[in-house]
Amino acid sequence: MKKYLLTIMLLLFVLNSFAQKKTKEERQAELDAKKEGNYIAREKLDYSPSFALLLAQGQMFTKKVNVTIDFGQKSGFFEQSYIRDENGKKIKFYTVIDALNYMKSLGWEFIDAYAITIGNSNVYHYLFKNDGNAKIPNVNVDGEENDDN
Repeated sequence: MKKYLLTIMLLLFVLNSFAQKKTKEERQAELDAKKEGNYIAREKLDYSPSFALLLAQGQMFTKKVNVTIDFGQKSGFFEQSYIRDENGKKIKFYTVIDALNYMKSLGWEFIDAYAITIGNSNVYHYLFKNDGNAKIPNVNVDGEENDDN
């Protein structure tokens, strides 16, 4: 019985594991671009997203907020999807309302909001809807949470 249980547990662990394979050149290009502070464009989605989830979390010792956005694009567990301008620089939002107004200016319609508390910090989630006319902001997926601050 223990053998069967152990076999089932091992199968579950194997099924839940995953791996990404990038060529050496792709990895080196990403590292070089990050070192230089250059913009690495996200992979283009094969569809026009209908929904976006904007996440806002306050920074320590400042009134600025970290804003990330999720369209369903590919990103790693520790990677953040920051909104970038045309030059690839991270857009800094001083308040959540600043970020919400930015999304509204692109044509996104606000749907719902909720907060999730993680430790002593709240992460605010804002759901937006695209009726087909909204612009999709530039998003850079990178692992450095506080670059350009």
